[in-house]
Amino acid sequence: MTQHQDSEYSPDHSGPPTGRRERNRLQTTLAIEDVATRLFLEHGVDAVTVEQICEGAGISRRSFFNYFESKDQLLSGPSASVITPALLAEITELPAEEGLPFPARVVELVGRAHIEVRERRHSRSIDPALSREITRRRAVLLRTSPELLYARHHSLDLAKERLQKAIIANLTEHPANRCLRDLALEQEALLLVNMVTSTVWSALALAHSSGSGIADAEVFDAATHALGTLHAGFDRLSFE
Repeated sequence: MTQHQDSEYSPDHSGPPTGRRERNRLQTTLAIEDVATRLFLEHGVDAVTVEQICEGAGISRRSFFNYFESKDQLLSGPSASVITPALLAEITELPAEEGLPFPARVVELVGRAHIEVRERRHSRSIDPALSREITRRRAVLLRTSPELLYARHHSLDLAKERLQKAIIANLTEHPANRCLRDLALEQEALLLVNMVTSTVWSALALAHSSGSGIADAEVFDAATHALGTLHAGFDRLSFE
């Protein structure tokens, strides 16, 4: 599934949109998402056509494709990638330092990036309450739609590959950042990537279970602290 630029926020601005043209575009985008997510939940993704979405949103089929490339893209939702080139560069260049170990700093950077993307998206919306409701609906769809789950997993796999390359580059340049010297560098990077993924998914799981669907700073704090507690004593386990 092709990712596209988030239409609900601009990375260079904050606050609600001001231009009439921009507001009209955001209003139409939100209307399409509102109608589509309601129909998906009511009738199932496969049963809903682009024509039905257009009719509910009061737009033509041609106009629909000015906003979304496909129904699948609409289902997944407009999302700015969290694993951006800027974030990867920051991870690659993290120096060895005292305090938080390298794995914790990587988790913190990715978690903060995830929070910032969501906050910018909702702050740029013309109707933040509706935007959050659409986010909640997509969370429900993610749990019940195999198509969306597959698309999200494929996108996640690509992001994990990029993140692993950045971590390998860092550990090669800054060997003092290594924590698992008894493993090959590539193996350590792979485990760290999976730890980051686990943290993000745990935060999302907590958010979804609470009904909000929004993984904010408080939720990420709860997830990281919980995972830290659960992992206590793992270094003493033996399966032999």
